[in-house]
Amino acid sequence: MREAVGLLIILIIAALAVCAFFARKNQKEIAGSVFLMLISLIPPMFGNLVIILSHSKIPSLIGYYIYFLGMDMAVFSLLLFALKYCKLSWPNKLVFFGVHGLLVADVVQYILNPFLGQAFTVEEIMAYEKPYFRLVPLFGQTCHRILDYGILAVVIVIFIVMMIRVPRIYSERYSVIFFCLIAVAVWQTFYIFSRTPVDRSMIGFGVFGIAVFYFAL
Repeated sequence: MREAVGLLIILIIAALAVCAFFARKNQKEIAGSVFLMLISLIPPMFGNLVIILSHSKIPSLIGYYIYFLGMDMAVFSLLLFALKYCKLSWPNKLVFFGVHGLLVADVVQYILNPFLGQAFTVEEIMAYEKPYFRLVPLFGQTCHRILDYGILAVVIVIFIVMMIRVPRIYSERYSVIFFCLIAVAVWQTFYIFSRTPVDRSMIGFGVFGIAVFYFAL
């Protein structure tokens, strides 16, 4: 089962890479933001792949670091895409530097985690008859989730506002991405609270990226 999920993730990563290749060559103004978002989705998916396929602690820990730092990249690139797609800009420089500062602080706390152990640790369980190292979240991990979900919430609000503002005939270009975002967020939230050993929600992130490529370009 873990191998099947891993294979599906590999295929989606390959699809994201292909979409990113074509986005890079696209001449539309939004293409650069789409490319950045597609590329940024690959690291957390790769980290999750390492976690799923690993049967020992050290590779699993490496996978978690790639996963969490990759999620910071992914949500930030998603915010940049939303601003560009909706033809918006940062409210002011304070907000711009504030978001950057929080993301840098999150990276720093993960760098310190091997020494301070404030972010997360792992516990060994059996999943599908093989060892699996499940996340044990600590205070730093909670801060990471608040930050990433906060950025995701801002993106969702941006699309809600755009769906309300534009005429109904044009709202589809925002509503499709909005509902895809909601589905991915719900799936990820279910994984977090259910503590399901194998995180399949990253499949949703990959599909979301492919959908954005299709509708934006």
